[in-house]
Amino acid sequence: MNQYRKDHPDIVKATARRTHIRKRIAEGKEPIGKPGVKPRPLAERFWEKVIKHEEGCWGWSASKHDQGYGLIDGMLASHVSWIVHFGPVPDGLEVCHSCDNTECTRPDHLWLGTHGDNMRDAFAKGRIVHIPKTHCKRGHEFTPENTYLY
Repeated sequence: MNQYRKDHPDIVKATARRTHIRKRIAEGKEPIGKPGVKPRPLAERFWEKVIKHEEGCWGWSASKHDQGYGLIDGMLASHVSWIVHFGPVPDGLEVCHSCDNTECTRPDHLWLGTHGDNMRDAFAKGRIVHIPKTHCKRGHEFTPENTYLY
């Protein structure tokens, strides 16, 4: 079998290169690459893809993630918007949307929070619905007699 695997040297090298590029971009630096054509700055390429509106969200005209989030250089467009407007995102924090529009890049619609903050916000706005379980995985109904809480 001659298939590439995750641990194949070419795959490992390409993954390391992408990680290095993303890290340099997040730090506001240009990626170091082969001599020749110098890549255009991230901010310049970002603004070409933003659809600005006077009111409401700013759309994204380029590629999108399966869930509708804009993508540029393997990063979320909202994340890049934060970097362009405010600088690097601190470790442990996420760029969250106050408007709940996945393709929005408008900086005043974005805020920083932990993953837990983002999930609590989504739950409070009804985007995550928690339906209590009434039966166990084997089909038995939960009753006060056969159920206890830790």
